Amino acid sequence: MHRLLKRQLKKAQLSDETLKELKPFLEQVSEAYTEFNNDFQHVENILEKSSQELFQLNQQLKNNVKSITDRLERVVNNIQEVIFESDLEGNWLYLNPAWEKLTDKKVADCIGKSYAEYFGAQDEAIAELYEHLKNKNDGVIRRVIEVDSHEKRWFEVSLRFTKIDEGVYTGCIGTIVDISKLKKIQLDLQDARDKEKLANQAKDEFLSTMSHEIRTPLNAVIGISHLLLLEDPKEEQLENLNALKYSSEHLLGLVNDILDFNKIESGSLELEDTDFSIDHILNGLQSTFGRKAEEKNIRFLIKKDDLLPNVVVGDSMRISQILTNLVNNAIKFTEQGKVVLDIEVESK
Repeated sequence: MHRLLKRQLKKAQLSDETLKELKPFLEQVSEAYTEFNNDFQHVENILEKSSQELFQLNQQLKNNVKSITDRLERVVNNIQEVIFESDLEGNWLYLNPAWEKLTDKKVADCIGKSYAEYFGAQDEAIAELYEHLKNKNDGVIRRVIEVDSHEKRWFEVSLRFTKIDEGVYTGCIGTIVDISKLKKIQLDLQDARDKEKLANQAKDEFLSTMSHEIRTPLNAVIGISHLLLLEDPKEEQLENLNALKYSSEHLLGLVNDILDFNKIESGSLELEDTDFSIDHILNGLQSTFGRKAEEKNIRFLIKKDDLLPNVVVGDSMRISQILTNLVNNAIKFTEQGKVVLDIEVESK
């Protein structure tokens, strides 16, 4: 008989005759007690096993969380940029170790303090960022701020809301990146551009002045040489006058080339569109380079299309410069034979 039932019967002090009469019933009760004990023990075993499994899962979860936390902490600690969290008033809630390298201040000494203790009121950019946060402007907000403590430095600060519910903002997270080297390079480049601009202005002024100072006497020399050639000079003088005329015209052409190149660089070169005689240019080329070709024992010939009109429209000075350079180079690099300038009409 089950021990619990025995204790209960003992307390009841039933007679033997009564116990004998109740024996079949008491055996069923005893059997029920025994089955209950077995079921209870089975439940206890299941609960014990489940408890152990839950404990193991909890330990595994804690280990996983610690592993992930340690991994994230290692990553954050090795990031060169400052990662921070603050409340809406700009008081630091978290700063990674990069903060100490940036400011030479301990993280522990800065937590709970305002950003203004380092950045101060030298730049209103960060204050403006926090005003954006207070006005509940979502999205990432960036500003470049300038700090002048021992030396001038520039930082790019980015902020973003942190919120626990839609419209319930708790503060912000963000980054601080030292862009001082990049900013100094930009300033140096700007300074170099300014100096280059001033140098170009000085060059333009110099060339403008020199063009007048050089071309005026050159034109006078060319004009006088033309007049002397018209006065039927002696044979021994003719060669010197032709050399003087050619050299002065060549020098004037070099001056014009330099001035034109400067205009091309500045984008201010304008082509003329006027009537001129192509024969005048060709005659000048013949008189200028015919003698030069003879000195090299070669010939210089000009072939002109019969369909070419006497008067054409264009920039005579530029065309003369182009033809002069082409013929000059051709004669310069031709050692024997001839140089032919062939001018044809492409279309009418």
